[in-house]
Amino acid sequence: MNSAVHCYNSCCQLDDDAAQPHCDDSPFFTPETAHAHEYDGQAGLEERAVHYINSDEPLKLWIPRRDVYLDELLRHDGRGSYTRALCPMCLDEAPAVIRCEDCSPGPLLCPGCCVRAHIRCPFHRVPRWEGRAYRKTSLKELGLVIQLGHEGELGGCSNPIPRASFTVVDISGRHTVPVNFCGCDRAGDAGDHVQQLLRYKLYPATDIDPNTAFTFPLLQHYHIQSLQGKISMYDYYTSVERLTDNTGTAKCNDRYKGFMRVVAQWQHLKRLKFLYVMAIAIDACFRLQRRVVSSEEKDPILGSGWGYFVEDTEFKAVLSEYGDQEEMSNCVGLSAIDHANTKFSKGYAATGIGAVVCARHEFWLANGAGDLQKGERYINMDYVFVSSMREWLIVKKIVSYDIACQWSRHIEERIAMLPSHLQIPVPEGSITYVIPKLHHRSHEQKDHAQYSLNLRPGCARTDGEGIERHWWWIQPIANSTKVMGPGMRQGVLEDQWGYSNWRKTVDLVWTLSSRLKDAIRQLAEHKTLFDDLTQTLDRARCAEWEEMAQKWEVDPSLHDDPYLIANQGLTVSETVQELSREEQKASATPGFIAVHNVSMLGFINLGLEIETQQSHIADNARSAPPSKLAELHERRTSLRRKIQRFRDLQGVYMPTALPVLSENAACRTDVEEVEKIRLGLPSEINESRRAIVCSARLVEMEARLREAQCRDALQDLRNKLHTIRQLYNYKHLNDVRKERAVQRYRRARQAKLALSGAGDWEHELRVLKDHHIRGIEDDDPRAVAKRKRKRGDDPGPAEGHRRISWIWHAADQDGSAEEVSLLPEEMRRVLATYSYEQRRWTARIAARPSASSALREGLVSYAVKQAAIRSAMSNVFRRICLPVASGSSPTVCRDWILEDCGEDSAEVAAEEEGDDLKDFLILYHLDGQGKGKIKDPEVFNGDRDKTRSFLNQLFLLFTARPHDSVNDYTKVATALSFMEGDNINYWKGIHNSAVFKRNFLLAFAPVDKVDDSMVNLMTIKLKDYSSVNEFNARFMDLALKGKILDPAAQLALYKNALPEYLLKKISMLYPPLTSIREWMTRTKEVDHSYHLTEKILANCRGCKAKTSKTRKNVKMVNVKDDSLDTNKLSVKERQELQDKGSCFRCRKPGHISRDCPSKPKKPSKPVSWKVQQVTDKDLEDESEEISDEEDDKEEEDNNSINALRAMNFEMGF
Repeated sequence: MNSAVHCYNSCCQLDDDAAQPHCDDSPFFTPETAHAHEYDGQAGLEERAVHYINSDEPLKLWIPRRDVYLDELLRHDGRGSYTRALCPMCLDEAPAVIRCEDCSPGPLLCPGCCVRAHIRCPFHRVPRWEGRAYRKTSLKELGLVIQLGHEGELGGCSNPIPRASFTVVDISGRHTVPVNFCGCDRAGDAGDHVQQLLRYKLYPATDIDPNTAFTFPLLQHYHIQSLQGKISMYDYYTSVERLTDNTGTAKCNDRYKGFMRVVAQWQHLKRLKFLYVMAIAIDACFRLQRRVVSSEEKDPILGSGWGYFVEDTEFKAVLSEYGDQEEMSNCVGLSAIDHANTKFSKGYAATGIGAVVCARHEFWLANGAGDLQKGERYINMDYVFVSSMREWLIVKKIVSYDIACQWSRHIEERIAMLPSHLQIPVPEGSITYVIPKLHHRSHEQKDHAQYSLNLRPGCARTDGEGIERHWWWIQPIANSTKVMGPGMRQGVLEDQWGYSNWRKTVDLVWTLSSRLKDAIRQLAEHKTLFDDLTQTLDRARCAEWEEMAQKWEVDPSLHDDPYLIANQGLTVSETVQELSREEQKASATPGFIAVHNVSMLGFINLGLEIETQQSHIADNARSAPPSKLAELHERRTSLRRKIQRFRDLQGVYMPTALPVLSENAACRTDVEEVEKIRLGLPSEINESRRAIVCSARLVEMEARLREAQCRDALQDLRNKLHTIRQLYNYKHLNDVRKERAVQRYRRARQAKLALSGAGDWEHELRVLKDHHIRGIEDDDPRAVAKRKRKRGDDPGPAEGHRRISWIWHAADQDGSAEEVSLLPEEMRRVLATYSYEQRRWTARIAARPSASSALREGLVSYAVKQAAIRSAMSNVFRRICLPVASGSSPTVCRDWILEDCGEDSAEVAAEEEGDDLKDFLILYHLDGQGKGKIKDPEVFNGDRDKTRSFLNQLFLLFTARPHDSVNDYTKVATALSFMEGDNINYWKGIHNSAVFKRNFLLAFAPVDKVDDSMVNLMTIKLKDYSSVNEFNARFMDLALKGKILDPAAQLALYKNALPEYLLKKISMLYPPLTSIREWMTRTKEVDHSYHLTEKILANCRGCKAKTSKTRKNVKMVNVKDDSLDTNKLSVKERQELQDKGSCFRCRKPGHISRDCPSKPKKPSKPVSWKVQQVTDKDLEDESEEISDEEDDKEEEDNNSINALRAMNFEMGF
């Protein structure tokens, strides 16, 4: 690797101990502050909680040291400590004037030595010291020349082809260097100019006569920055230019277009090296537009149809033939269809992208993306769908699409119109169409439960919204891709999607294990709630409901939707229309005379309207600020006019009611608060007098309107409960509206009861109590109470995890059970995929036998590396997921574990990736002609440690020699020819290769002690052991067995095993501890002192010793007046005393406060009788007990010491 990369990486690495506060590298952890919180164990003293200003307010402590930091930065502008006049490496004693900015700090060198030191680092920056300042120079000026075509050779080229000014763009900036291409007799092996540059890790900007190149580290760095940080190509290249010159004084020729071309090629080549998993969900994104810029002639698509986009030429041909179809929707709220042919498209070559991804794990599918030209048209989405499904014809599918209710109609007819090779079969029942959970709420309720992921069987806990998360993840680069050409845009997007797939592949182990843990927990919760609720209900009724749900699940089109909350009667609008038709019919009868131009229905409607406005004004008046009083007055005035108009109509339709109303003060209209005026509707008049003042027709009208009003209020209440749950930004507003709906229902029901009396209508319109006001998604009250008691910031259950009514409880329990069953199967598929990909990469080891020796070596190395990566991922996946999967279904897991690796427990793991890599490299080698040969496997004699190697050797042998693996019989015969032992006759009776491998693995499964030791070492904790000696012995035993021999790694793991309070105490000791031996010794001392002091304090208080869990509760009290309190010193005073090396107590140099001669000695006066009793008796017994404990643990001490000696011996100390 380029030395520049080494320097860059070393600067980014963090030391394992960097986070630990050491006294020698931090002015805030002096010997004084390190020991200020300790106490001498006197009786009655308790330890105070210690706060450190360096962690609480680090910037406050940094501000006084700001000048020190600035001075150190300025110091680097000079020569610093390297002021020697002559070069330390030069025999000629030349002047030392050259410094390298990119190497680690070191002495200045002479030009000649600097050039020799940078033969392999030609792109470092090397300023020259001119006596008072550095002047910018370069290795080119110093005489460095890059010779290509002779890598690894000491001699030069006999016939170089010079290029005096060759531009190279690196991470450190842009450089102009002299380059010599090879033109000697070896030029044939060195390759042409492009190949010579590539072998030097320089990527040329052009393929013919290149004069500019970009380093591999630069392309790799931009690649990962663009994938993870979504940085634009222009911003990245501009930042590299600024590193070259940030003053504007040097002219830099633009190489941005060349950089764009090279990046496109680099990304395309990288995509050709990886394969990803596939799976389904459909959606479109209109942020990923592309303007009409460039063309396919200037910016062609590299590998069209090779990746995630569909093949472009055929796609456009189909669109031109079938692209004028009009889509119609009969479902409200579907803007995707309503605007499918009306999206703004002028000036855009693509208005967005339609895609198909995995609905379970959000993987992008091959040929699963295509451009949109005018909205989200069916023809675009159909083409993308069938292109991605051509390789998955026999698999049953669940297709999630936000317009599935419309798109799924006539899809078979639309697919039949496509070209023949795209006409995939869609058998009846092979595809279940669903709508993502968040989008499902926007659709009509009627006939849409069949599209719910919560209710359809087989969907488990899939939410279908994963593709929306993809659009959010990709949107940072949308503005960049909008102005790219077709080839560049497609390459960038496919590169991003490939990176997304790879990261999801790597994270599958954690994703699936976490999901399964949650699913097991949720299944237990749902089952408990469902069983509890079922026990309180009639069994026959529950069986009826269950049968109804099962019939609907089989065929939703033939059975009523059991999940639909349907209205049983007319709404207010429908009732008004019905009453209006009745009035019109009555007015057409002979002899009818209208008493007023406002009908009786209009009179009742006006009263109900006034009643609603009164409720709104009353709500607003309770919390109206002064600024809203004028508006409130205007609304009251308007309402007063309506009430007066109502009174006039009341004199027409209820003339005898006016004297009755005048007797009631609440019905007077000459009051300020008009919202409190009683109107005197028929429902408000006493039943004994209602028949006198109201006609029967008027009473009937209001009763029917009140009944409809109850239904509308209930439906409005349901909507508001759902809205409150979904729209947090409008929570307060919808709370108010919800309360209004409650009041409207209660008012209407009370009026209905007064008008009609008790009856059958009360079975539907029941009394609404506060605890009845719960939405479908709202939690069970027990869950709410439990969450109130629970500490933490858990956001609570998501969509599909609510605790709700019986039929939804049943659906929830079924969904959780499906999730628990599905996730172990998905884990098995992941392991099978890893195994399949490992075999494919291993098979490629013997591919391309005619390639050159150097190329063959690279091909073999890459294939072995990829196979080893899959092996390592499989091992980690099995180790993490196996315990979780076994807890959900031991019988299912046993099958896929044995099938995959022949192991029956998590303790027996497969060999590490390094063992497989070693097996392949030993077995495969290159001869002198550059051709690969396969060695015969080593004879297997039953050694369990060689089981994996023997199987790897057989597999590679079968791959290279097909005649030895024509069928199962020949495979077993070949394997037996390399086996020896007493049981050979048993193996001869097996003629099936799969059975042979299975039984072979079961018989000779290797026990991976190293892996087990490493896992135990990562999880070991001091609190789990009775003594520090036992813990230290166990730790070193695991470190040796796990091959953890590096001292830094051992120390990091040891610190990780210590409790926080102990780690803080030891970290603050001065001088700081640096070795594992010192840490073990001091841990034993500090922990023992802590236990002893704690027990003495407990005895003095007359109580039992506290457990280790209560150690942090100890507080310091009764501090003596003459004891040292470092908190009395300011930060500045402490810093000054520390710089002078003075004591914090007496302010004299030469010692610290702990050893200060003026420190008060312990008082000689007798202690109290309680303390005397402890000192004379209990402490003597305590010391004997401690002595006995030390004797009993002497053997453990010896074990720890012997382990340390063994470690030092193995490491060569």
